[in-house]
Amino acid sequence: SIIPNYDIVIIIFSILVKVVLYPLTKKSYSSMKDMQKIQPLMAEIREKYKDDAQRMNSELMKLYKEHGVNPLGGCLPMILQMPLLIALFIVFRSTIQLRGAMFIPGWITDLSRPDTIFTLPFSLPMYGNEFNILPILMALTMIFQSKMTMQDPKQKMMVYIMPIFMLLIFNRFPSGLNLYYTLFNLFTIVQQKFI
Repeated sequence: SIIPNYDIVIIIFSILVKVVLYPLTKKSYSSMKDMQKIQPLMAEIREKYKDDAQRMNSELMKLYKEHGVNPLGGCLPMILQMPLLIALFIVFRSTIQLRGAMFIPGWITDLSRPDTIFTLPFSLPMYGNEFNILPILMALTMIFQSKMTMQDPKQKMMVYIMPIFMLLIFNRFPSGLNLYYTLFNLFTIVQQKFI
């Protein structure tokens, strides 16, 4: 009733979620930085105890405790936003008010449906036959965001695998959800630069 335009509501909602999750995100980034600092020590332990997995794990736990690092600390904001994404998926698919809600004329004409620009004459496995821009933009923001934080060259392929996986999943999702997730990624990039 206050903001009758749903696309503006999605943008404001993306910003509010980033603001609410800011303390957790900041802690997550500092945890990731701490993990990067002890990476050489972790590599030494893995090399030293490569034949004794139990001893290696206990030594790694000691290392985490000594340096006050939580290896799962970087995952918390991602875990917290998963229920939100599932809820938004349901909202964008089932809310009647979003049907026909336009964001950009000629491109995003219905927030409850994919932002299909054109339909391919054939269907690609897992992707389908609809060519949508927002899932591609979302995947590109994920790649850029991953490149900003990824330090371990062994995990270089994850920079591309996860965004491609998300592109395949989100390609058929409503454009409102893709718009939210793309904006969320853009705000995260800005937040990372700020932090």
